[in-house]
Amino acid sequence: ERVLRACQQGVVRTVEGQDLAIEFDSICLHSDTPGALDLVEATRKALDAAGIVVRAPR
Repeated sequence: ERVLRACQQGVVRTVEGQDLAIEFDSICLHSDTPGALDLVEATRKALDAAGIVVRAPR
């Protein structure tokens, strides 16, 4: 949900609950997070469903 919102709307929510406009070229999903593989798969599926192109960095 956070990644999609950032990609689609260009905003993230701060810990104070405010929206912050951002520009970014990549996302980072830490492989040592419990359930990381499930998180990666769900994130990729959501990005694909939203028509957001995922590609290797240049």
